[in-house]
Amino acid sequence: MITGLMLLARGPAVAQINPDPVCLTGAEGRPSLLGISGGNYNSLSGTTCCTGTLGGLVHDLKGNQYVLSTNTVLARVSTSTGIKKAKAGEEIVQPGLVDTGCFQDPGDGVATLTRWVPLNFGLHNNNAVDAAIARVKPGMFFPEGYILNIGLISSNTVAAAELPIGFYVQKMGRTSCLTEGQIDGIDATGKITYANNECHAMGAGNAQFSHQILVLSDSGDFATTGGGGSDSGALVLTEESCPRAVGMVFGTTPNGIAVVNPIDKVLTALKVALVGGCANSGPLPTALKNPVAASGEEQAALASSVAAVRAVKDRHEQELLKLDDVAGTAIGRGDDPGQAAMLVLLKKDTPQIRAQIPNEIEGVPVKIIESGEFQAL
Repeated sequence: MITGLMLLARGPAVAQINPDPVCLTGAEGRPSLLGISGGNYNSLSGTTCCTGTLGGLVHDLKGNQYVLSTNTVLARVSTSTGIKKAKAGEEIVQPGLVDTGCFQDPGDGVATLTRWVPLNFGLHNNNAVDAAIARVKPGMFFPEGYILNIGLISSNTVAAAELPIGFYVQKMGRTSCLTEGQIDGIDATGKITYANNECHAMGAGNAQFSHQILVLSDSGDFATTGGGGSDSGALVLTEESCPRAVGMVFGTTPNGIAVVNPIDKVLTALKVALVGGCANSGPLPTALKNPVAASGEEQAALASSVAAVRAVKDRHEQELLKLDDVAGTAIGRGDDPGQAAMLVLLKKDTPQIRAQIPNEIEGVPVKIIESGEFQAL
């Protein structure tokens, strides 16, 4: 039986986020929970080191289990070109090196790097996910895939196309612990900066990602980085009695918007499925705090509006992304009920850049948001 670290009192359908989470970043007992500190044994450069989040468990068709996180965390920002690549079989440790004072202890090994999706740098090289898996060593994790402060999750997922704008989600990560946020944008395309630092030693520069999810917290950051450690790799989940995965955190902005890979794209790219300890395949819950769900008529109108905005966005987003001050585009809520808008996210909002962006495109409203630069965690 799992003891009191993450067992929650949850209702039959819609769950509230744990009001009193346990936030640990150090070593866990074995077997370990997920949503905790971890990373590559070789994520060390001189006297500095890096750590991320071991997000969840997945399995292949043969039933082999793997820990899921980002390429950044597990494969050290391995690219599709050049000689700077991680090697399959590299040791994945728990806790990550930041939480051991950058001391490398072979006894902390919990998995071995198996497979990752290479990152493509340059704004003409598109990316879908920043993701990797590592084969779990026997006895290192609970085979049901418990997540700290959340518990069991469903093996079923929620596709990005099914997510209502404004829908509430949660995540458990190494750095900012258990946080709640709302789906602020869908179908996002943007320029993600992998800073030239010790945590991105093998790959740095700008990488374009498309069809991402944006999550915004009502109070502070939904996901963050600090002191070399980050929430990169944390699973984003619904708030249900049996939570379903929506995506995986890999980036953020200075204004607190988290950038999330759609989970179905992650699993497809890595040829795995989520490990789940509970069953949930019904419709998404209607929560009272979810403004999109307040009116069925409004929700239907918004869904119809999203489809129209998507068509216009697809035709015009690349010309907007060519502007240096534009960080990304997405589909979000408009100013009127039941209306979607094309979001244009700016590194910095100035009169000069606003003069280059129309208020509407082909009849679709354009909403400008100062997000700051998108950065990989």
